[in-house]
Amino acid sequence: MLSVLNQPVREGALLGIEYFIKRGQRIVSRMRGAHIPRYTGHAAVTRSIVEGLQKLHADFNYNPSHLGELGSHVFVPGGHLALRQAIRLRRRGVIRRLLVGPNICILPSDMPKLVGAPEIDLFLCNSPWTRDMYVEDLPSLAGRCGIWPAGVDTDFWAPSGSKPEKLRALFFRKRPPVTLFDECVQRAQRAGFEVEVLVTGKYNLDGYRNALHRSNLLVHFVEQESQGISLAESWASDTPTLVWNPEWFHWQGKNFPTSSAPYLTKRTGLFFRTAVAFSRVLEEARHSTQFAPRAWVLENMSDEACAQRLLDLMFGVNPAKLDDVITEISAGFFL
Repeated sequence: MLSVLNQPVREGALLGIEYFIKRGQRIVSRMRGAHIPRYTGHAAVTRSIVEGLQKLHADFNYNPSHLGELGSHVFVPGGHLALRQAIRLRRRGVIRRLLVGPNICILPSDMPKLVGAPEIDLFLCNSPWTRDMYVEDLPSLAGRCGIWPAGVDTDFWAPSGSKPEKLRALFFRKRPPVTLFDECVQRAQRAGFEVEVLVTGKYNLDGYRNALHRSNLLVHFVEQESQGISLAESWASDTPTLVWNPEWFHWQGKNFPTSSAPYLTKRTGLFFRTAVAFSRVLEEARHSTQFAPRAWVLENMSDEACAQRLLDLMFGVNPAKLDDVITEISAGFFL
């Protein structure tokens, strides 16, 4: 059986210090009035795992209450305390196979002993560029660092059934160069598009979905995305995307090659870097017949598809064939 953990399990009065630390943290949070979410860790990633496995009728549990319910195969998508306990239990033979990631750290060198622990059978990154960055940052991960993206709920993100009569572009604003962002807005308006701006952190999921339903295109301004769940949500609603892609990420004095849409394909949208390039791809998108973003998500990034990929990595893949697995998983995602 598979167990999904992002918080430690109770082992007993004398064991499982991680469980008691986590329990204390949650008690303090409740005393302070903090909301305890249904899915802990990265909520969107955890939700996709749990609901995708449920849709597949997989034999699994999520954050079991005590050690006796823990499966022999364990996946820790996030949570330092859960990972520390899982490593200890793997060392004792309680866990037979341990998969970890992608929401443990920004860079593995931030906690090399934990992320690089030999008890971890496979460390999962959510795109090829993040895998390459992790291996460069911590070379001991080479050969045991895989690719696994989370999925999206294709029922919730279904299209409305009709698109607006007028041309409308939704601009998703997170951390753009202000001058470039403003110029692209003006160019879209001059091209005949009504523009709506959505600022990250100032909307909820219903608001985002409704805005996508009002739009023909999403213009996405984020300098890098490890996966781009908001993009997949747009594609699931059958809204193609134009994505600003500076292609680099600066962290702790280092520059890493990156992508702001690691799963963008010809079926889901187009990249641009400059305002001039934006005008070109906007015109191309306006007349394109090649976009089929929802069909692509249903094939590749639904909750069910990504849960199945996780099960294959956990149960059906020889770790010695990891390079073949990465090639196979990545092949469906790129131009």
